[in-house]
Amino acid sequence: MRGYSKAAFGRRMDQMARLNNRSHKGLTIEESQLKYDELVKQVDEELERYFDANGYYPERMRATHPVAYTEGFNKEKPSDMSPSANVLEGNLQRPPLTTLEGATWLIDYNAMQLLARYEDFEIESRSAKEWRMLEREYVKRADYTIMDFYDDFRTAMEVPGSALTWVDYRRERKKLRKCKCKFCLNYFPIEEGSMFIRKRVRRSDSLYCTAGCKQMQMDANKEFRRTSEIYENGTYLPVYAYKTTTEDHERREMEKWEIPIENMDDYEDEKVGKSAI
Repeated sequence: MRGYSKAAFGRRMDQMARLNNRSHKGLTIEESQLKYDELVKQVDEELERYFDANGYYPERMRATHPVAYTEGFNKEKPSDMSPSANVLEGNLQRPPLTTLEGATWLIDYNAMQLLARYEDFEIESRSAKEWRMLEREYVKRADYTIMDFYDDFRTAMEVPGSALTWVDYRRERKKLRKCKCKFCLNYFPIEEGSMFIRKRVRRSDSLYCTAGCKQMQMDANKEFRRTSEIYENGTYLPVYAYKTTTEDHERREMEKWEIPIENMDDYEDEKVGKSAI
């Protein structure tokens, strides 16, 4: 059989990558599955062709960085697999297509594209009822909920000599208001003299427990309008809450949506001051 060089194998892998490493959006589920199955078949054929021509598969990636051994480390003679076992993680993110890792990466990448297409299909056809259920399950803040208030009051009632009654419960409950943010379960005081919450009393027309929650709801409303145009039913959820994303993309999205709890009060004073939230 004619020789099959490393460079030739790399060119063939690169050709397949250019043809296949594109988003599956616009394709049906059946077309995406067929595209992936054909790629796996082609890669397998090229690997076997390389083996038949050379008697071995394409070389594996090797570690090129110096290894710093700790004191007392037993420096045994490395095995044949040791150089490949210590490849830096960053180099494996996009391995050379002339290597065995490059061929498997090509398949893995397209497998993720296929799974994303299946996921997109499910998301696009999700019912409004299913979205509302997912939104109820997505909770970002729950520092003091109605169940916390109930437990505190019930505990206070059971203290020996306590004169508290359920009439007092209803009176205390009226001093609190639930945050209007969809993803917050907090209750906050709108009248002076709350028995259990020692936070700054907000104006009687306040809707949110913090300015952070107000901003979160504004972002949720914006997301609902956006998704209503591309899905059968819109959702208030941030994308990373219901869709598989890369770690880097998820980090950027969370940084955009979230405000550290320790900075909530500073954020509130800075953005809102004494106005109603």
